[in-house]
Amino acid sequence: MLKPEGINDFIDGVKKVNDRIKKTNFPQAGPSRWYQLVNGGESPHFVLVGDRANWASFQPPTDKILDSMMEEAYGKEQGGAILSALRKAVRSTSTEALQYRPDLSYVATPK
Repeated sequence: MLKPEGINDFIDGVKKVNDRIKKTNFPQAGPSRWYQLVNGGESPHFVLVGDRANWASFQPPTDKILDSMMEEAYGKEQGGAILSALRKAVRSTSTEALQYRPDLSYVATPK
């Protein structure tokens, strides 16, 4: 959940972080993607979804933290400022773990 006035700072910050993750080959636990709620519910609401193969893959793939990567990529001042603006845009966070249940799902198949 974001502060309404922080949407642009958040989006800009996420884009800069993702750019440096790619350029520095910062280790990731698995693929991830962002979703934005566009209708209904409380907003501004963004969701980060990260795939994991099993429970063990929830462990970080490295001891290096995002702050260190951003400092190396942008320098201490600029990297810190980007993360600070991004974090200030956040109103609240929550975490959930979901498991797909094929036995309860209906998936249409093309003919």
